[in-house]
Amino acid sequence: MNERLGTVADLLAVLLLLGAATAVVVVEPPGGALLRVPLLLPAILFLPGYALVSFFYPDAPRNQAARNDEGWSLTPLERAGFAIAASVAIVPIIALVSNFTPYGVRGPPVFGGTIVVTAVLTLAAFVRRARLPAERRFRVRGGLAEGLEKYFTTSRRGARQHSPFEVKSDRHRVLNLVLVATIFLLLSSVAYAAVGPTLPSHDQDSTEFYLLDENGEYLLGVEEPVDGGSVPANVVIANHEKEEMQYTVVVKRQRVSVGDNRTQVREERVTDRFQTGVAAGETEQIEKTFEGGGENVRVQVLLFRGDAPDDPSAANAYREARFWPAGDPRESGEN
Repeated sequence: MNERLGTVADLLAVLLLLGAATAVVVVEPPGGALLRVPLLLPAILFLPGYALVSFFYPDAPRNQAARNDEGWSLTPLERAGFAIAASVAIVPIIALVSNFTPYGVRGPPVFGGTIVVTAVLTLAAFVRRARLPAERRFRVRGGLAEGLEKYFTTSRRGARQHSPFEVKSDRHRVLNLVLVATIFLLLSSVAYAAVGPTLPSHDQDSTEFYLLDENGEYLLGVEEPVDGGSVPANVVIANHEKEEMQYTVVVKRQRVSVGDNRTQVREERVTDRFQTGVAAGETEQIEKTFEGGGENVRVQVLLFRGDAPDDPSAANAYREARFWPAGDPRESGEN
């Protein structure tokens, strides 16, 4: 390899991997799902820290006397260890900063911020290395097996001759093994989060939907059952979709049978249907009056983005809320 190219090969590799990771996210090429994990994991858990370490330590590893006289320089394996640790610190800081922007803590802005920060640090590392004499610039070289050996076998040299992770005693060997196991568990957990099953949740790019009674409390049932009367309530729609949305609300009155393990709908009818628009970031409260109680009667309120289908149900609704206008029979033991 060309000597000059060898001093920047690792930094060029960082920029190439950043570009590949960004392309997989933005362009979404065929088979992109299979490339996401092997490209995004390094871009989040290794490259930011490696760029930072390269910026602070542009020097090549030198002899121990030089280390003691002029400060620490890191071997490739030491850089890798510090890079992972630094990445674990950098990405949460970017997420914290993103929380105070209009975008919030979401995947795209956090990933974009990570890419930008890593690229800037990499370019700064280029500059720092270029300012050093050629013989002092860091370059990747040496066998991997030879480099690993000293981190898991006890060295007999003096204390002043050891690098940060080099084993001085059995305790240091155990600590190094714990560090490797911790890094492995961290990478495994992130990989599972990336490809494992998605847990149901309402993220920030969603709509909140619920019912409030006259006192501003969540409406699940009526404390004093009514028969043939009415139940005033507020239908609340909070739009977090980042754009103005049109919603359709469908109200159903259901007669159910209540068993030990489930509630079965015997008959139902639509009693109300209305539409409303809510601006991005706004919350609208719509005053409504629902039909009162009756034996084993439940009111179901469904929310749809845009128009509602001809057969609205909880299965095809975007959000659902419900309450018992005459009290929940499951709590009183009725059937």
